Amino acid sequence: MSGFTIERATGYYLSPGGVYYYKSGIYVYESDNCRFFDNVFMGNNYGMIIHTGSDNTIVRDNIFRNNLKYGIWIDGGSGSRICSNYIHDNPYGIYIQSSLNNHINYNRICGNTNYGVYSDCGVDAEFNWWGDASGPSGAGSGTGDAVSANVDYDPWLGAPLELSAVHHESLGAGTHTVDASAEADTKVILNTTGETDIYIAKYELQPFPDEPFPDEALGKWIDIHVSDPDNVTWPIYVEVGYSDAEVAAAGIDESTLGLYYYKPVDTFHRCSDTGVNMTENFIWAYVNKTEASGLTGKEFGAGGNPPPERVPALTLIGLLALIGILSVVLAVATMKKRKSK
Repeated sequence: MSGFTIERATGYYLSPGGVYYYKSGIYVYESDNCRFFDNVFMGNNYGMIIHTGSDNTIVRDNIFRNNLKYGIWIDGGSGSRICSNYIHDNPYGIYIQSSLNNHINYNRICGNTNYGVYSDCGVDAEFNWWGDASGPSGAGSGTGDAVSANVDYDPWLGAPLELSAVHHESLGAGTHTVDASAEADTKVILNTTGETDIYIAKYELQPFPDEPFPDEALGKWIDIHVSDPDNVTWPIYVEVGYSDAEVAAAGIDESTLGLYYYKPVDTFHRCSDTGVNMTENFIWAYVNKTEASGLTGKEFGAGGNPPPERVPALTLIGLLALIGILSVVLAVATMKKRKSK
């Protein structure tokens, strides 16, 4: 299901046990492998309910906002993958109970008044934006949306992602070209020795902005994550595309462009093997394991050096003035020489 706006839903759910009134935007019950993309759920009691016997639901690129209780409620559904959604201004962004093996990653979860994510069981909620670069509050130590116990929130994202700017692929063993040009202006070529998932995402702004960028930033910030870095053969090859207008706006000498990796609680550092293809407008880098830190959610930025200062061109008037000054200097020097004799 994709492309719908579901607002102030009213409806009944009929089951063998009786009739239930939920006012949910979507109610998934005893239905496996459902897919929900590019929808808006707002103003309902529950934006979405994933209930008993509903496994392997994918919820991607949706907006859940201003629902009266929960943006998403998972009760008994397992194996859900909630990725690249904007979940905001609900009392509870996501509420989970009695559910296993659910994954909540690369979402914008902010402005939810009680909890961003509440769960009575273990849940993977790494690599989300919680509304502040310090991370979530509640069981977390930051000032963003609260998380409860049982929520694995670390590491988190240091800046919000652009909406619909997350690319995901499941890879087997072999050599792969992962093309996330549409979502993040990025391509990655890597060799894997076993199964792994890869995510490539694009930030709206610099992650962890309080930590300075060492050179001039191009304004392109991406994140690359693989679920099993031990199955990756190093180095990996990364390309990040850019436009001439972006280079001009950033005031960068195009020939100095390169890729920079983020080192936690430090700053960005230029990759050791990086450069630029100015003919085809992309930055390239061979990223080694140390620079990637295993690709367990790694921030990268593009940048370079400002152009060298130009010597102003000498106009005709300037040339005549220069000749005049030199003539005066020469005349004074000649007079001093004559007096000294």
